[in-house]
Amino acid sequence: MPCIVLWFSFYLRLTVVTIIGVAMYEVVTPVRFIRTMQSGRTSPFLIECEKKDGDLIELVVKCSKKAQEGALNLAFEAIAGSLAQDLTLPVPDFFLVKLHKDFIETISCKSTRSIFDHSDIYAFGSQHLNGYRIWAKDERVPINLRRLATQIFVFDVVTINPDRRPENPNCLTTGSKANTKLAIIDHELCFYKFISWLPPWESSGFDFYAHPCKHIFGKPYNKAPQDLEAFVRRWKQLGEERIKEYFSGLPGSWSIEKERLEQTFELLLESKANIRQITQNALKVLS
Repeated sequence: MPCIVLWFSFYLRLTVVTIIGVAMYEVVTPVRFIRTMQSGRTSPFLIECEKKDGDLIELVVKCSKKAQEGALNLAFEAIAGSLAQDLTLPVPDFFLVKLHKDFIETISCKSTRSIFDHSDIYAFGSQHLNGYRIWAKDERVPINLRRLATQIFVFDVVTINPDRRPENPNCLTTGSKANTKLAIIDHELCFYKFISWLPPWESSGFDFYAHPCKHIFGKPYNKAPQDLEAFVRRWKQLGEERIKEYFSGLPGSWSIEKERLEQTFELLLESKANIRQITQNALKVLS
C-alpha cells in the first residue's frame, strides 16, 4: 500500500506537466546503420539519424536490450543529461531514437539486428563528437578547468554516478591547452543508492568519492576553485516544474519502475534545497 500511495503522489505532481504536452525530448528517426562502437559497456551503435527539421546527425545509440536494467537505464541517461544541460555542464546533445521495422531490417548482421528486435521501441542517442580524445588516466586538471571539473564532480556525487573513474573516465576532451573543452558521457548507471551511500549534503556525503580511484576530478587530480557561487545560482534557479519535465517527458515504456523514479525525483529536489552545503562539502574534500 505505501508504494501505491507513493506513486500516486508522484503521478499527481507530474500530471499538470503531462497534460500540457511538454515535448521534453526530441525524437529522431534512424536512417543509416554505420557500425558497432568499439568501446562501451552497453555495446552502443553509431547511427545516422534524421531530426525533425530534416538535418542529419550521427548518434551513439544505446538500446534497452544491452542495458543493465533495460529501459530504466535509458531513463536515467535522459534525466541526468537534462540536469547537466540545465546546469550548463558539457554533455553532448541527446535524443530519443524511435526504432522502426524498416530500419532494423536494413541491418545485415543477424546478431545486431536481434538486439534491436528485442529492445524497447525507443533508444537513447547521444551526439557523436569528433576531434575529442578520452581523458587520460591520472591526468591532472589544468587551472583553467578546475571550476568546471569541480562542478562535474558535484554533479556526479548528486546523481550518484560511480562511473567517472581513472580506468573508465567517461569524459572526452579536445586536449587543446589554449581552448580545452570537455564532454561528459554515459550516465546510465546514475541514481543507484549503493550500501554505503550517504546524502551529499551530510558531512560524510563525499567520502566515497574522496579516494583517488573513485573520480577523475577528485584528489589528487583536481584542486578546489575559490567558490562555486555561479553553479549554486544555477541550481537555485532550477524550478521544481522543470525537474518534473525530466520525468513526464519520458516514454511510457521507460517509466515502469515507478518507485525508483520517485526516489530520483525526490533526490533532485533535496539536492536543490541543500546545494550550498553540498558545494561546501565538495570544496572541503578538494582543498
